[in-house]
Amino acid sequence: MNIYKSELYLPSEDTFLLDYAVRKYKFNMVLEIGTGSGIVSLGLSKKNNVVVAVDVDINILLRLKESCKYTQNMNLICCDSASPFVERVFDMIVFNPPYLPSEEIIDLAVDGGQKGIEITENWFKKASTCLKEGGVILFVTSSFSDNIELFGFIRNLGYEIRILKRINLFFETLFVVEARNIK
Repeated sequence: MNIYKSELYLPSEDTFLLDYAVRKYKFNMVLEIGTGSGIVSLGLSKKNNVVVAVDVDINILLRLKESCKYTQNMNLICCDSASPFVERVFDMIVFNPPYLPSEEIIDLAVDGGQKGIEITENWFKKASTCLKEGGVILFVTSSFSDNIELFGFIRNLGYEIRILKRINLFFETLFVVEARNIK
């Protein structure tokens, strides 16, 4: 049985880790996939010219709309990952994907597929089509995920990988990874 649970993913260590990592970047066009609470997008809007925040859940976006009503450079779009965007439009794309290994995807906020990387690979593939040459993708992954396979997949798409930040929790390690388009 595949019943999707759709609730706001409450900000946690992974959200704050990504938020901290993106602060050093300044670009013209930035996309956050799976914005959820909007903390990362709101942070990005302080330093970047245009921020587009997307999520599949319209109710989450409606809640976020109130938080960003005074933010002039943030746009909210209900869609699946980067699917509606044209090629080579964003300088940076960020996401905190569902990364926990799971036999089936029940909770869209945390279930990342059997190896914990299937959603990340899907988002990365879609994101890479609308990323400008030399652009960067920042994302969160976990020590529970099959990162060897994930990093191989990303390198095969023409990206250089660098771990920017990590946090050791008592049960896992979380990483923020920068993938730079070197094609």
